[in-house]
Amino acid sequence: RSEFYGQRNFAASGTTTKYRLSGDATNGTLQIEGHAKDTYISTSLYESASYTITFTPSVGYVLDTVTRSDGKTVSYTKHSSSSFSITDTMPAYDVAYYVKCIPIFDDSMGLTMHSYDGYFVLSGFSTNSTVAAEYNKMLNSIVIQDYLPITILHSDKTAVSANDSFSSGFYFEVNGLDFYTAVVGDVYADGEVNIADAQQVYKSLFGKATLTN
Repeated sequence: RSEFYGQRNFAASGTTTKYRLSGDATNGTLQIEGHAKDTYISTSLYESASYTITFTPSVGYVLDTVTRSDGKTVSYTKHSSSSFSITDTMPAYDVAYYVKCIPIFDDSMGLTMHSYDGYFVLSGFSTNSTVAAEYNKMLNSIVIQDYLPITILHSDKTAVSANDSFSSGFYFEVNGLDFYTAVVGDVYADGEVNIADAQQVYKSLFGKATLTN
C-alpha cells in the first residue's frame, strides 16, 4: 500500500514501520514539515521518505556545531547567523540532529552577552579601565572577524576616545544588533564603583533619580 504525508512521507510497497526523526537546537529553533517551529521536534517517517529540517540561530547567536546521531557528516557554515536546511531521505532507523549555537561574543575574556527586549548588553568589563583596554577584550571575544571593526560610542552616539574611562552605557553595533556595555556596579556610568553609585541607587529608590537601562 501507499500512504502519503504532505506528499512526501510515503511508504514503499510492503513497508509499515516508521522511524523517529528528531531535532534539538540549543540557542536556536528548528522546523520540520508539518510541525510548528520549536527548540525540539520529534516526528515519525517511513523508510525512504524525503524530509527537510531547517535550523535557525537565535538573534545574537551563530552556528557552532551540527551533528547527527548516526555519525553521518552534516555540511554547514560554521559561525553563520543565517538559517540553513538539510534535505535527506529517512533511513531504516531513528535519526536525531543536534545543533548548538553560541553567542556572537564568547566568554574567553570574561565577557557575557545578555539579551533584552530589542537590544543586548555585554557585561564583564573591568572597572578603572580604558576604552582601548576593554576594546581589546571585545576583539578577542567576538567569534566572527567579519563583524569588525566595532565603533564604540557614548549612549548619545557621540564618539569616545581610546584613553577615555570605560564605563557602563557605551553603545556599539554588531551585525545590525544594538549593544550596550555594563560594568558591574557602575550605576553612575563613570567607569568606577564607589559611593557615587550607591547614592544613585539610593536616590532612585526615593524617586529622586531615574536609572537608565
